[in-house]
Amino acid sequence: GRRLLLGGTGKTAQLWDVDQGKLLKDLDNEGPALSFHWSPDGSRFVRAWSAFSRNPRGFEVCDADGVRQQRYLFSEHPPFNARTHPVSIRFSGRNQVLVCCNNTRQNNGSAAVKVDLETGRAATVVEEESPEPFATVGAVSSNGQLGAIASLMGLNAIVFRLSDGTVVSRCGTMSPLPSVVGWSAAGRPAGFAWSEDPKNGRMNTRPADLQVGFDLESMEPVAEVLPDNYQVFRLNDGNWSLRTEERETKLLDGEKEAYKINVSGSSVTALSLIPRGDQPPLLTWANRKLLETEGSLVLSTSDGAHVTRLKPSMVYVRDVAPSPNGRYVVASTGTHRLCVFPTSGSQYPILSVARVKGEWAAWTADGYYSASPGGEKLIGWVVSNGCRNLAQFYPAERFASRFRRPDILRKAIQMGSVEQAVTAFESNSPEPKIEQLLPPVATLRLVRQTGAAVTVQATATVNISDMPVLAMRLLLDGRPLSNGQCSTSVDSGLPADATWELNIPPGVHELKLLARSAAGSAVSDPLPVRAPKSAGQQPVLHRLCVGVNDYDQPALRLAAATGDAQDMFGALETYCVGSDNRFGSARGSLLVDREATRAAVLSALAEIRKNAKPGDLVVMTFAGHGVKQRDEYYLLMRDSDPSQDLKDVALSGEDLRRTLADMECPVLLILDACHSAQSLKSLRPATDELARRLTDESAGVTVMAAAMAHEVAAAGTENGYFTAAFLHALQLGQGVPFDPYEHALYTHHIYASVFSEVRRATGGRQNPFLNSPWTAPPLVLRDVPDPASQEGSAARTLTVPQ
Repeated sequence: GRRLLLGGTGKTAQLWDVDQGKLLKDLDNEGPALSFHWSPDGSRFVRAWSAFSRNPRGFEVCDADGVRQQRYLFSEHPPFNARTHPVSIRFSGRNQVLVCCNNTRQNNGSAAVKVDLETGRAATVVEEESPEPFATVGAVSSNGQLGAIASLMGLNAIVFRLSDGTVVSRCGTMSPLPSVVGWSAAGRPAGFAWSEDPKNGRMNTRPADLQVGFDLESMEPVAEVLPDNYQVFRLNDGNWSLRTEERETKLLDGEKEAYKINVSGSSVTALSLIPRGDQPPLLTWANRKLLETEGSLVLSTSDGAHVTRLKPSMVYVRDVAPSPNGRYVVASTGTHRLCVFPTSGSQYPILSVARVKGEWAAWTADGYYSASPGGEKLIGWVVSNGCRNLAQFYPAERFASRFRRPDILRKAIQMGSVEQAVTAFESNSPEPKIEQLLPPVATLRLVRQTGAAVTVQATATVNISDMPVLAMRLLLDGRPLSNGQCSTSVDSGLPADATWELNIPPGVHELKLLARSAAGSAVSDPLPVRAPKSAGQQPVLHRLCVGVNDYDQPALRLAAATGDAQDMFGALETYCVGSDNRFGSARGSLLVDREATRAAVLSALAEIRKNAKPGDLVVMTFAGHGVKQRDEYYLLMRDSDPSQDLKDVALSGEDLRRTLADMECPVLLILDACHSAQSLKSLRPATDELARRLTDESAGVTVMAAAMAHEVAAAGTENGYFTAAFLHALQLGQGVPFDPYEHALYTHHIYASVFSEVRRATGGRQNPFLNSPWTAPPLVLRDVPDPASQEGSAARTLTVPQ
């Protein structure tokens, strides 16, 4: 901690004495000092550099005073070569370093290479291909046994053993990036589409390459991308054309050169003309300097008289596509984000869209957005707390009532301006600042605990002086206590402070304080508590499994829904109940086909409500159809007719919210509402909005669904793909993760396995999702036995449909 190395893009690096705040030495370098690392004993350091002009690339070893001991050039030591670009260097032993770089044997991608400083020998440990070159980064564990390197434009990471390169783990988004793009053709609904195949090359996009689409009129993804509905980048527009020869790109008016793109020292990665009717077209192109971490996207007039650099800077623009009327251009950015830019002169996108693992979000710079239930967690606001404190991130879902406005997004695309769209809807309302909408700060402290008796102190303070705390409520495992216990209203002008006593059920539980003001709600950090267990005190699993194949309406009939409900009903007891498992018993009802009516479901839920206690778990599963009719969302029962009013013959979102929110224990709702019948195509699916209404802090239900709202949930020969994957996870099939410390299988473990299995089975066309209340802890479905105690026992296996 007594020496500090500083380096940057210039040739000079510096060595400082930290104790004295004194510059000890300017270190000359042969190129930008990209990475330093001190040896474990602090006696020397390594410094890697890139190249200025034609200078060689490599690294050097210096003593603690900055005197060079060794110079190592990549051009002299395979598998490095003269083009190798080092990004990070780390000591991985006394006389060994790990160089993380680009361009060893692969032209594009990243590599981790071990170098023996005594012999000079180098050996590749891990190499990862990438569609384009990019700057990577690496690290070494403190014990020198593990290494890590970034991949996929830095969005994922690979952890590996340094001894032999064995991959230990892959982490990150694990979701493909948009590569090439297209815009909807003239006469089609406004929107764009893209491919997530990294092998699609640049500047040769075909409409048939496009895989995923987004509708700018409904402001949500499209169910199916039809190539005839889209067009791609344009190299010709009337008499105008773009021509590239020997790394030079020219805009021609007939055969006359009108403009030449100057990208000295970089390469053009995307290019298109933008039609403007009878006027000369605009021109957009993207360029990127080789091996730098960002590129630029440019919009220009045909004569080059007005050139606009579009912002923000992008990692790597792979492709662009203009709208047929020339008002917009969409660009893939080298991340999950696609940007829609107006061509009217603004430097910034009017709309951004991202899709990760099926979840999606579309947003403006002002914060107005449309998103899937999980997508609302992918975007949000970072609020600064000053330079001495960590900033806070607030997901968009926390401000959904104010900013979830697909109507404003739709109007903005029509008008070409977000500001004008907001004015059209809210002419008399000033645009809110996020600092004026911050919820209170809740704090919960354990005062004492004796056995199951717990005393806690609850306090809440406000971020906004004119929006005082209105109420506080204690949550046990995400649920309020019955009969208003441990809750209080706060009178105006008085502090929000209370001390509460309660008894908790046997086992481990989580307490949180929910505080509410006019600005919104907030919860405290979780307070874990444990009450002693005794024989016969295991919690109860309450089940309600509903499945409908034989709808009264022939056009609605399904093949796998009844079997799904029956298998789920049995599996929940088989795998979650036992003297050595999470639950001591399972209760509940199985309602299939003719038994599956609204009255029967509500009666079964009322019975569960009477019996469920804190510490128990309620699981409701539904396999059938789900639709939106007018402003309500319905799960179709056996006698439901979607051509008629569904209010009294289908289970509404309000029915579910009222009954499930009233439970005293956590609730998991599992939906396989496929919306696949042809007669339902004119109705909107119910899944997304139903999940949103049930997972807010008032209802507190955890929802797992078979597919996104714009997708169809498919089935195999026996079960739906979703149910088959869920059963595979519940019985701890091959590859299913679990918590090895708590020996428990949580809902998020099941979801991770289900998501992968369903996407594999459907080629990525079906994406299950899990949406949990932000106030609730993750739910445990079963305990995981110690493998040592299972020796000799035969594990049941289930084949997931291919």
